Amino acid sequence: MKKDITFNTHCGRLFIAVLFCIMLWIPRLLVGAESGWNFGSLPEEPMQAEFSVRIIHPENQVDMSAPYFDILTVPDMEQMIQVELINHTEEAITIETAVSNATTNRHGEVVYQSFDYERDTTLPHQFTDILRFDRLTHVPARSSVFLAVHISLPADPFDGILAGGLFFRLQGSGSDRGTVTAGGEPLPGKVNYLFALILRQGSNVQPQIVLNGIEIEEKEDSTVVTALLQNVMPAFVTDMVLMARITREHDGAAIYERVFTDLEVAPNSAFPFAIDLGAQILPEDDYVLTLEMQSNELEWERISGFSVAAEVIEEDISDVQEADLVPEPDATTTAGRNILIAVIVFGTVLLFLLVLYLLKRHTKRSETLGEAQREILTFLLREDE
Repeated sequence: MKKDITFNTHCGRLFIAVLFCIMLWIPRLLVGAESGWNFGSLPEEPMQAEFSVRIIHPENQVDMSAPYFDILTVPDMEQMIQVELINHTEEAITIETAVSNATTNRHGEVVYQSFDYERDTTLPHQFTDILRFDRLTHVPARSSVFLAVHISLPADPFDGILAGGLFFRLQGSGSDRGTVTAGGEPLPGKVNYLFALILRQGSNVQPQIVLNGIEIEEKEDSTVVTALLQNVMPAFVTDMVLMARITREHDGAAIYERVFTDLEVAPNSAFPFAIDLGAQILPEDDYVLTLEMQSNELEWERISGFSVAAEVIEEDISDVQEADLVPEPDATTTAGRNILIAVIVFGTVLLFLLVLYLLKRHTKRSETLGEAQREILTFLLREDE
């Protein structure tokens, strides 16, 4: 009996130790699942910057404390601005310079580094037409060179803002060296720099958002409704809240509704704003997309009907003033994480049942053996009598 108790104690301790190890590994497993199960990789050490860039504000800079160019201009203006390129290495380097107009991507973010975009039909001037500079600059070791950027504005005046970016990188480094910020600050481990370039002229104008159409894209695991939006004015849209609602046309039943926040739109830029419906499929029917947008004190509402069939058919676009924007919480799930938790819980329960089965089996065997011993002892006693 003492041996049975000792065995049960050992099994219980073993079970507790195994369960404790599993509980310790659960957080690491969850982190590993989110990071692609790459347990062996170490964080990449920051790369030392081979060069840096310093902009020199001109006298007609609007804000001298801004880490980018913000210049007040007039029609038919000729001006030179300067940028200092500083080499921090022991060898000579060559720095490439490029310029781009600011655009807006499909997620509602302003992009200052976009060299393959199509010129917007409402853009007053293209930066590649009004800026001149040396594309390649040779900088000796441990030295600096001043790069001159010449601005030549046409005589035709405009009201508002021209927005773009000056981009600097080592020659041959490729565009995969990382994204950079519009304020000229390199991200950790990167050697590329990007400075916003803002040219102001005339009076300030208000932005205006229009809806030019709708596109539907159905993938294997998601449906994306793309609203072809455009800011037709030379002014930024900032801190915009957009509420997207899809309803059936014949009964007004709500199919989808979501609120997007902190959106930005560059001046004179068209962008396909993607509305991902996830796994929700739009059956063949007629629908209405309503977009309610609010930026500071400005409000727009755009409504367009479309059909889901062989192709999307745009029916009408109308403007409505005053939109009540009620943010709706966005419920998201992480399927992979839930599956991993379920597997861990199932494995733990299975291990627990296995230990119980072994304990019960051993106890039953011990009881049977004890009963047999008692019967033999009783038989022997009877023989003696």
